[in-house]
Amino acid sequence: KAQASPPLVVATILPVHSLVAGVMEGIGVPVLLLPGAASPHGYAHRPTAVRHLQSARIVFWVGPALEVFLARSLAALAGKARVVTLMQVPGMDLLPSRGWHHDARTDRLDPHFWLDPGNAKRIVAMAADVLVGEDPQNAPAYRRNAARVTARLDALTQRMKSRFAVGPVAPYILFHDGFQYLERALGLSAAGFVTIAPDRLPGARHLGEIRAVITGAGAACVFSEPQFESRLIRALVEGTGARTGVLDALGSGLQAGPGLYFTMMEDNMWAL
Repeated sequence: KAQASPPLVVATILPVHSLVAGVMEGIGVPVLLLPGAASPHGYAHRPTAVRHLQSARIVFWVGPALEVFLARSLAALAGKARVVTLMQVPGMDLLPSRGWHHDARTDRLDPHFWLDPGNAKRIVAMAADVLVGEDPQNAPAYRRNAARVTARLDALTQRMKSRFAVGPVAPYILFHDGFQYLERALGLSAAGFVTIAPDRLPGARHLGEIRAVITGAGAACVFSEPQFESRLIRALVEGTGARTGVLDALGSGLQAGPGLYFTMMEDNMWAL
């Protein structure tokens, strides 16, 4: 049972919010900074978000590689808060951006690391440590919650390993290269990508190349993402025999809370 009011905690995106909410369950509820349908790739502050950041004791965010909108203002807005940059947590298993396109900066790290349940466990451990440090009276509850969420993540990892243990899957195309952590966890790899970056629509030449990959590789599915235009995907698959599907790295449209991360990961796993 909680013995004191918990600190005001802000988490930027739904998957991180979900994991932090799991650690805080029964003690408090973290504030979600980005609405579910918003993409962190191109988001602007709303007045309520500014107020939350100004009064926060703890802020969990991925880092400037993802939440570009937050990088400049975080120091000014959350001056008194403990700011936890999850991408810099020691031991986080980060992958370089794959750089499949011509102008890639190969020194960049892929910021979608929460799509690997192993990294989700590291987020949970970090959240528990920070919360215990800021709110020691509720330490036993944070630790119990963290252990329970970690056990759920271990069970999820086992389900993911067994999902594709039977053999290879048909080739597929992703909307953008944001799922390599999920693919690594599942032992999969995309045959191609529709766009270099989610906020940059591909040109006619690249679309022609992707259509050639769809037909040449015999791609069974081209995946869109909820935050971005899907008409492009429908036009790409027309006449190729490939179907369309949806993968979601952010849990858009799902109910925020401790269960969101697990629902999102299961939905993505079965979509593939």
